[in-house]
Amino acid sequence: MGKYDFSVLSSDEFEILCKDILEAESNIKIEHFKSGKDGGIDLRYISDEEGTVIVQCKRYADFSSLKGTLDKEVSKVERLAPHRYIIMTSAGLSPLNKKHIMEIFKGYILSSADIIGGDELQEKIKKYPEIERKHYKLWLASTSVMQHILYSEILNESDFNEEVIKEKIKTFVPNSSFNEALKLIEKNNVIILSGAPGVGKTTLAQMVCLNFLKKDYKLISIGENIESAFKLYTKDEKQIFYYDDFLGRNFLDNSLEKNEDRRIINFINKIRKSKNKVFIMTTREYILKQAQQQYDILEDEELNHHKYVIDVGQYTTEIKAKILYNHLFFSDISQEFIEEIILKKSYKKIINHKNYNPRIVEWMTKVNRTENSTPQKYNKEFIDNLDYPNQIWKFAYENHINEYSQYILLLLMIMQHDGVLLNDLKVNFDSLNRNLQNKFSFLDFNKGIKELEQSFIKTNCLYDKHYVDFQNPSVTDFIINYINSNENIELYRILWKSTRFFKAMNNIFTFKREEGKIALDLSYEIEYLENILNRFFEFNESETLYGQLEIFSYLDKNIEFNEKMKKILIDIYKNENILNNQEYVTLLIKYNNILTNEDEIDLFSICSQLIDDIEDVVKLDLIMDLYYSFPEPMEECLFNENIDIVLDNVIFSIRTTLEEDIDSIDYIEETFTRVGRECGFDIKPYLNEINKIYEEVMIDLQFDGYDDYISDRGDILEGRYDGESRDMGDGYDYLFSGLLDK
Repeated sequence: MGKYDFSVLSSDEFEILCKDILEAESNIKIEHFKSGKDGGIDLRYISDEEGTVIVQCKRYADFSSLKGTLDKEVSKVERLAPHRYIIMTSAGLSPLNKKHIMEIFKGYILSSADIIGGDELQEKIKKYPEIERKHYKLWLASTSVMQHILYSEILNESDFNEEVIKEKIKTFVPNSSFNEALKLIEKNNVIILSGAPGVGKTTLAQMVCLNFLKKDYKLISIGENIESAFKLYTKDEKQIFYYDDFLGRNFLDNSLEKNEDRRIINFINKIRKSKNKVFIMTTREYILKQAQQQYDILEDEELNHHKYVIDVGQYTTEIKAKILYNHLFFSDISQEFIEEIILKKSYKKIINHKNYNPRIVEWMTKVNRTENSTPQKYNKEFIDNLDYPNQIWKFAYENHINEYSQYILLLLMIMQHDGVLLNDLKVNFDSLNRNLQNKFSFLDFNKGIKELEQSFIKTNCLYDKHYVDFQNPSVTDFIINYINSNENIELYRILWKSTRFFKAMNNIFTFKREEGKIALDLSYEIEYLENILNRFFEFNESETLYGQLEIFSYLDKNIEFNEKMKKILIDIYKNENILNNQEYVTLLIKYNNILTNEDEIDLFSICSQLIDDIEDVVKLDLIMDLYYSFPEPMEECLFNENIDIVLDNVIFSIRTTLEEDIDSIDYIEETFTRVGRECGFDIKPYLNEINKIYEEVMIDLQFDGYDDYISDRGDILEGRYDGESRDMGDGYDYLFSGLLDK
């Protein structure tokens, strides 16, 4: 195997390695006091024979660095007074070094065997293969694996070298995707690692490559095309072919070289039949989808069988925390910047952020990110780059996807809510295409969906309906921020004129500066409102009376009433259907003069239907507002329907109303009193009945513990929804506090 490189392990990972070695040797269970202010204890076990045994794990490159920190540990050890004290370190130690350490901890280190140096750790690991297998990073960075990299005959990729690979190993956190990738390769000898930008495709591919270098495979890194793979294929030699971004280099700039698509498939088939070859490819999912549309042979089902899509959403909170921890631990940024993140506990926001992305973490922990900055400013910028992750998506959006795919993302952004119906999105796209004078073909929508799927967007099927949503919330944030920064009024106009969904459009466009929305200059407000007015019956919502009222009410609040609005208003109220809700009645009252004089509108029928629909006190109160605006039809309808029957229906619902809100009793009594006053009706028997129901409900509530519920409710909610207690980052305080002593 060669020599292991302990420098790729963080302090926490080194402690766990030491724990595993001691447990394997002694067949005992050892406590691990995780990173942080451990009081001088990393590991501990207590036995009847030995008493309390404390183990301190020190990850240092040499003895001089180790000695400085050991001197500081003496007071801690004296306070703890263990029966036995063990030191395990990654530093190589001479007999003289061990003698010096024993003098420092005289009376606590019982023998030189309790001082375990780096060379001894090397030998102990080799005795226990299960420990080696568990600690991926050790064998990934072993000297024998690195020698394969150094002496490979062909390395067309400058980023696949010892220094870069070692840096990636340091921050790499083994997770389920590593094992899943190995399983797929074991089955087929071939894997295509796909996914959105920044999720870790290349890093995973390189770690998988190292896994096979350990097994004496020879690395062949493919450059511009698959031709070099065919030339370097050696039948009796163990080889791993690595083709990073196998479609991106040529396909996005121009197109694949002649027959490149067929030759890639042929090489895949060749590797699948081999017993000593592995083929690893990476690609961005949207590029693969785009290429499959252009080159039929890449639509081969066999190709999809080899694909493994990496989704950042699959990362557990623990994996996210360890990725961030490793990047901070091994970064070259000043300690004061790291301490600001730890002391402010910003790591909680980072690891739980909806836009968490390993590439952003890597980018923000490079030393140049702190140049000309302060710890406070850097801390804020870290969160800001998660809130608006432009770096991840901007280049791909501008350069790598077709124009029709860009428009699909814009339309989906306008419709932003979970699970947009694919058919609704197509309706929007077809409308936009008409406004662009049919710039795109009827096939381009489906091509765009395929191109974007599993990178920018994801689709699913539920009850035979297909839904589409953004693959990651960061895509939505990027597009909104991107549009806001460009302030392209022509693009705004196209979207206004195209979208068929009023509510979604109106939720995303604003004339104020609001986070998560597209901010419009006030100078465009009239144009925007006129567009809604002119397209009133084009919107999907206008297919229902409820939707018409929603759109009209919005216009009524924001635009001066005019002839176009009058015509729409008349069309709404001449409809045979009515809605017994606030908006319907409010507009009826507001424009009673206009509606009263329209022969097409049957006010008696409207009033009669509204009264028929009275089933609770809220609707009763609402209808009484009409009494002064339309006294004749209202009075006629009320008495035709027998007002006592109407009130009996409402009384029937009073118990439910009071059970839901006991304090509504005043509102109920006031509404019934109003009916009696305005209709000249004796309401006293009904008020007596209401009071009787109220008393019964109060008794039931008290019996059910109503009083206790009221008094304790605030405390219960406060405890249940306290932000700190719900924060999933709390469990990792121990881990990140260890960085304070980095």
